[in-house]
Amino acid sequence: MTNKLPIPLREKLVAAVGALTLAFTAWGYGGVIAWSLHTMLAGGLLTIFLATIPLSLCKHEQSEPKLKAGIKNRRSCCVPLSRLLRFPGTWFACAFLIYLAIGALNPAWQVDPDLKEWRLRPLLPVEPPLWDWLPTSVKSAYEPMNTWRIFNMHLGAFSLALGLYVGLTRRKTVLFVLWVFVINASSMAFIAIVQHYGDADAVLWTTKSANRNFWGSFFYRNQAVAYLNWGIVLSGVLYFYHAHRIRDEAKSGGPHFMAFCLIGLFAVSVGLALSRGGILFAGILVAAFLLLVAVDYVIAASSGRAPLAVIIPMTLTVALLLAVGLFQAYKSVDWQAVRERFGDIEATIDNADQDARALSSKQTWKMAQDNLWTGWGAGSFRYVFPIYQKEITELYRYRYHRKKKEWIGHRFYRYAHNDILQFLAEYGIIGSSLLLLSLLGFVFSGFRFQVSALWVLLGTVCAAAHAFLDFIFHSPAYWCALVGGLALVSRLSVLKRRAERVV
Repeated sequence: MTNKLPIPLREKLVAAVGALTLAFTAWGYGGVIAWSLHTMLAGGLLTIFLATIPLSLCKHEQSEPKLKAGIKNRRSCCVPLSRLLRFPGTWFACAFLIYLAIGALNPAWQVDPDLKEWRLRPLLPVEPPLWDWLPTSVKSAYEPMNTWRIFNMHLGAFSLALGLYVGLTRRKTVLFVLWVFVINASSMAFIAIVQHYGDADAVLWTTKSANRNFWGSFFYRNQAVAYLNWGIVLSGVLYFYHAHRIRDEAKSGGPHFMAFCLIGLFAVSVGLALSRGGILFAGILVAAFLLLVAVDYVIAASSGRAPLAVIIPMTLTVALLLAVGLFQAYKSVDWQAVRERFGDIEATIDNADQDARALSSKQTWKMAQDNLWTGWGAGSFRYVFPIYQKEITELYRYRYHRKKKEWIGHRFYRYAHNDILQFLAEYGIIGSSLLLLSLLGFVFSGFRFQVSALWVLLGTVCAAAHAFLDFIFHSPAYWCALVGGLALVSRLSVLKRRAERVV
């Protein structure tokens, strides 16, 4: 029996740094604080640097004769960089980042610098330093938001994803990073539950939040539950991978049962958070996961790939876990609070066109149409949107004073509560297309028509649908986890396919 080659030191470093960066997303306050955003940025840049530096760090190569080792080392130096350059997602991601950088260097507007309160500053046109047909932006400070801040968010996410994709060549290391992320995300889900029952008044008991509806390490619960729903997706990936492997080896136990249990923990935490969008998409994901598990068992039994001695114990174990999980979920979640949170669904549907989020989406679309091809610039929404917000009194004014018989106060929208339309308004058709192609590069590079692939595709679609109803993609922690997770899943699928070809 031949010994397997040891994992190169380079790959160990890539896996370690990438895993730590993804683990940090569970505890980095959503990435909304500058230092936490920069930590993820540093982790992503270090990951891709380690994955592509021209060094040979493979222990097994050191035992070769000097001449032969020299040839192999020179070739091995080029492999990660060559893999990076061959991957289509690399070029789309680079083009998108260059597009954002050009916009940042080519402002066509600026906020009035004489007013200290950014929410009251009018936009002033300026002469673009480059050309007006190039992407432009709004000149503003890094705090609270400008194009460079958004650029750093995307740079951190894509550098991490590309570093993991080209730097990991063993399924063992890919699985290690996935498990580190899932365990940390589930730990955050548990901490959120503990904070909920302990009536915590600060995020992670340390940082006060202006938003009283924080959850876990996130200041905004809708972003937190979107992150936890992504944990459900990646836990499902681990479940199907290990379940298939255990079945092929004719064993009855394995780590997929742990992944199954973690999905239950994620679902309970989402339910307790009382986020309507989170509960809706978590329900879709859990129902779809259980359906796919049943379909997977039927396919395995009918094709004869696994003996009944394996199928029956696994089925009984999964059924027992499901029964216990459903009972615990029923006991843990306040279903009366959930019903009150959703309210009268029929009335909500009837009045959807008058809802504040629907109105803001309508005006965001109008904002996008006025600069459709190149957009207003990354991070410009909060500065440009007041121009369109004023057209609808209910959207601009805070409330109606019955005694004075007039509208008073102003509403301030930092985000559109619709990431898809906000991306279109800020990046335009060109930038949004580059971003979409960058993500699709990861989604379809390892896609196969299998149960696990359909599961990942459903999870990605649910994330996009949730983003159409909220601003979850503007959480740097969630965005980093989403893009990095897609890269890991794609890489795992590619490596698994290669291993099957060898066999």
